[in-house]
Formats: sequence, C-alpha cells, structure tokens
Amino acid sequence: MKKQGLYLEESTRVKDSNKEENYIKIEKGLYISKLSSKKEKIITIKYEEGVDIENTIRLVQDSINELLKEMSINKNSNILFIGLGNKEVSVDKLGYLTIEKIVTNQMKIYKDTMKVTNINTLKFIKALVKELNIDLVVLIDSLNTKEINNIGKIIEISNSKLLIGEDVISKKTIKAPLITIGVPLILEEEKLIITKEEINELVENNSSIISLSINRLL
Repeated sequence: MKKQGLYLEESTRVKDSNKEENYIKIEKGLYISKLSSKKEKIITIKYEEGVDIENTIRLVQDSINELLKEMSINKNSNILFIGLGNKEVSVDKLGYLTIEKIVTNQMKIYKDTMKVTNINTLKFIKALVKELNIDLVVLIDSLNTKEINNIGKIIEISNSKLLIGEDVISKKTIKAPLITIGVPLILEEEKLIITKEEINELVENNSSIISLSINRLL
C-alpha cells in the first residue's frame, strides 16, 4: 500500500506490547494507529528515542489537518486553543507550555485546575464558546497512563471526549466541534522511576512538537 506525505514506504503493522492496538510503521521508531467509528476518530502517534523529530512534527501536523478537513475547519475559522493542567506540576504542565509556544492568529488561553482557579473547566469552556462564537475548540492536556513505557512517547489526537474530574468535555457538552491533543505523562500508580529532570525534558519536547505542528498548519 503506497502512502502520501510521510507514508513513503510499504506499511508494516506492529503490535504494541502495552496496548491491544496495531500500529503502522512509518519509519524506524515512528508509528501511527487510527481507530474510527461513525462519530469518533482517535489517531495515536508513537515515537521512540532517536527518531527524526521533523518527521514526527509532520506526522502530527498531518494528523491534525486530517481532522480539520473532516470538520471543514480552515485558517479562516474561529478556533480556540485551550491548554489544561497545572503549570506548577511537572507532569501536568503540557497544556501551559504548548499554549505559550503557539503563535497563530487564532485565540489561545491557559486554564489551570479548579483547585487553583475555583472555576469549573466545563463551564469555563462553554462560556467562551458561547461568548466568542467558536467554530472549533482544541484542548491540550497531559494524560494518565498505567504504562511506564508510554510516558512522553505517545501523542493522541482525536475528535472524541476528554474527562476532567467528573465532567465530560465533548462536542455535545460544549456545543462546539472539539479536537483533543494529549500526551501520557501522569502515571496512575506511583513509581519512582523517572526523574523530575527527565519528565521536564519530555514535557518540553512534546509541547514543542505539538505547537510547531499547529503553527505550521495555521
């Protein structure tokens, strides 16, 4: 099967040892998986240490663009980028750092946790959508994972939902099209395996990959 863009070589399906999921090998150390239903699409990009970072950025860019086209969203659309998390916590500052690096003509804002702001995230997003007449909301946040090998090595892009506490952030609940971009950085079980310095580097690298993908696209 011939592929466009980055997909230049014959595809190879690779079974991920940590998830019941098939990946297509793009090149050595770079893989992609797509899961689709009638209403949702989840694109998962996995990259390993030493992979060509430019190719990773292009793959993330192409994946975001794929969802934008399906939603009929373009540069002239009214897009709101929202970074979620807690910028004072290393594993949870992906949203903050990415928003800081996004440089487009679109709107962007960082929303800290309810514990810090005392503002409900779902109500916050719904209010902005209504007030600013938003065509698309893009949420960026750190994700939980049970697998140490997934930390900082996967970028998930979807038009599905995001769970924030007991709230469900979705197209239905915010009354606007939604794209979520997340990176597993938070271990669900405490394991003192990765140092703070390593986490900071992973968060910094992933925020750069995501922001550059967005900047080049929009």
